[in-house]
Amino acid sequence: MASLVTEDAVAESVTCGPDPERHVKAIKRYADAGYDHVCVHQVGPDQAGFLRFYRDEILPRLEGRRPRSRVTRARRRR
Repeated sequence: MASLVTEDAVAESVTCGPDPERHVKAIKRYADAGYDHVCVHQVGPDQAGFLRFYRDEILPRLEGRRPRSRVTRARRRR
């Protein structure tokens, strides 16, 4: 069954690849829709590279867009 799914078909519905803007755009769409949590997942073998990519390329572009967590808000009220 997996042989019926092409790389192009996956790329149309899943944000993947080395273009940081594509990842940022996808995450911003969720944030703009009201989501306060977005999960990302690396399906390839280079987990460390994926985490570096998000640390260096994606997260800095999203600074200021992250809502504070409930835990952070609760701690500030004390």
